[in-house]
Amino acid sequence: MRKTVLALALGLLLGSAGTAVAADTDAVQAVYAKFNIVINGEAKQLSTDPLVVDGTSYLPVRELADLLGYTLTYDDATRTIELIQPKEKENQHAEVNSMVQEKLKGRELIELLGQKYPEMVNDTPSEISLSPDGTLRFGDQIFHLEKDQNGYYNTEQLIRAGIID
Repeated sequence: MRKTVLALALGLLLGSAGTAVAADTDAVQAVYAKFNIVINGEAKQLSTDPLVVDGTSYLPVRELADLLGYTLTYDDATRTIELIQPKEKENQHAEVNSMVQEKLKGRELIELLGQKYPEMVNDTPSEISLSPDGTLRFGDQIFHLEKDQNGYYNTEQLIRAGIID
């Protein structure tokens, strides 16, 4: 009887040690979080709380797609999630893209000009510079760009001059 109890205790001890080691290597700590979701200035609510794991937030993709107006499909054979944009959204994005070209942050403007005119950026000193007051030096041309309260520069002068399109 003593040998049976000893064997049983030893078995339980070894089994619990294996479980403790397994728990250390495979455990993931996650918490549910509440977030304020704002899409185009409009507050939205998620019916499922997002998970936060190691500082990364995981949102329910189907619900997020619905909030954004996309259709979501899932192909189980290829394990592919596809978001399909409605046609009217494509037109809205085209309008936003044309508006963004007329209003750019300073860094975005310099990056755009650098991509379009790399030979002017690679010179030392660069032939393209933008000062905080909105003075853009582009080679031997000088433009005074207006800056709105959000920090966007109005680039209409550059569009009219054919420097950006």
